[in-house]
Amino acid sequence: MILAAISMLWCSLSSHAQSEAKRGEAVGSAASTSVTAGRKIFASTCAGCHGLDARGGERAPDILAMAEVQRMSEAQISQIVREGTRSKTMPAFGNTLDAAQIRDVAVYLRSLLQSHLEPAAVPGDAAAGKALFFGRAGCADCHMVEGAGGFLGADLTSYAEPRSISEIRDAITDPANNAQRRERMVSVATHGGEHFMGIARNEDNFSIQLQTSDGAFHLLMKSELEQIEYQKQPLMPADYSQTLSAGELDDLISFLMRTAAANARTQPHGANRKDTDED
Repeated sequence: MILAAISMLWCSLSSHAQSEAKRGEAVGSAASTSVTAGRKIFASTCAGCHGLDARGGERAPDILAMAEVQRMSEAQISQIVREGTRSKTMPAFGNTLDAAQIRDVAVYLRSLLQSHLEPAAVPGDAAAGKALFFGRAGCADCHMVEGAGGFLGADLTSYAEPRSISEIRDAITDPANNAQRRERMVSVATHGGEHFMGIARNEDNFSIQLQTSDGAFHLLMKSELEQIEYQKQPLMPADYSQTLSAGELDDLISFLMRTAAANARTQPHGANRKDTDED
């Protein structure tokens, strides 16, 4: 009698497990079908502005790099597709796509975002990278992270958020090819014998505004200057590929990526992210 009961219980559990497995397979299959369908709809409807890979085009930004989109749920993405943006920079597609098609696009975009933000791809040891950033590598002499560090370089708290590992590595090891920011030190001397060295934040034919390493701004009239000398080399050192090992570079990248990811999670939905660039 007891053996029969155990047998019946085992059969019941086995049947339930098989049912759950089939249900999981069905859900996975449905998600895969939605991704495939969403990819096709995106290619025909959205890629003209956002690019085939959603990384941006001439008329629309890189979706995967937008912090506010990275934090959106599938339902929130569907709403944007259906209703457009409040600024009207993106039109509403609720009249041209049905509910199922909109959901497929949202599922496809979430799959791209998930791959883009996959934490397993982050190399190195973030703690060791932080020690390098604020120590031997000297990054904090110019750059700030989460309120600590220097003033001359860009704030790198969110720098790594929209960027790939290879992009960050190239920015560290080959800063001369960073076309976005090639800030150089400027040295000036006044007729009165004062000397200042810093980054030119603003400059015109009549004046120059320098920010010095202590964060202070100095507005100087060029008519009062004895000399203005622009340094030939970018502010960012160009020898990190020689002074840091491959493992240490991985550690720095890990620190920057994990800091940016943690910062993104603490920002309220829809908060504006200030773009920063490596110097």
